[in-house]
Amino acid sequence: AGYWQNLLRRNVLERLVKAEGRLLEIGCGEGLFLSQLSELNPHLRLFGIERSALVLSAAQRRLNKNIRLVSSEAARLPFKNASFEWAVGVNLFICLESKEVLAGILREAASVLRPGARLIIEFRNKGNIFLRLKYKWARYYDSTTEKHPLSAYYKKDVLDILGEVGFRVSKVQEIDFPFKGLAAIFIVEAVKKVL
Repeated sequence: AGYWQNLLRRNVLERLVKAEGRLLEIGCGEGLFLSQLSELNPHLRLFGIERSALVLSAAQRRLNKNIRLVSSEAARLPFKNASFEWAVGVNLFICLESKEVLAGILREAASVLRPGARLIIEFRNKGNIFLRLKYKWARYYDSTTEKHPLSAYYKKDVLDILGEVGFRVSKVQEIDFPFKGLAAIFIVEAVKKVL
């Protein structure tokens, strides 16, 4: 729930209207994104992973039986190498404990994607002072944030990691907060390099 969470989901969904093949959502939560995507593009074969068994059971109740859900850590994906055409991480990186965990997840995503496959991720901008203040004080006004680290990252760090683990960035979009030119969130599309 939340304005940015919904905005990001809609934005990524629009990018997948004509996508084909197998798509993995890393950190599928309660399945809201996969549910919307299955209606928008019934041609994709959808998979989701989530580490919390409790949250995964809520996703299983929401989603149809054609969507395969797996309980797994994002840094240890239980899929064969090069088995997906798409991987997506929406509203995921805000919940990670560190940049090192983020790098591990991106490395693992690269391993399960085929050469030429596409990755779509988003992350909050650590360079935005307003966002950093918002997250610093969030626990005082939003009890739903108690169990989340509310992590943000510098754009250069994430783009560097993507390059190091085998991706070529093809598009970076900024979501402003609330002033034009002061990005709060980056949405990144990347292609797994063909060796």
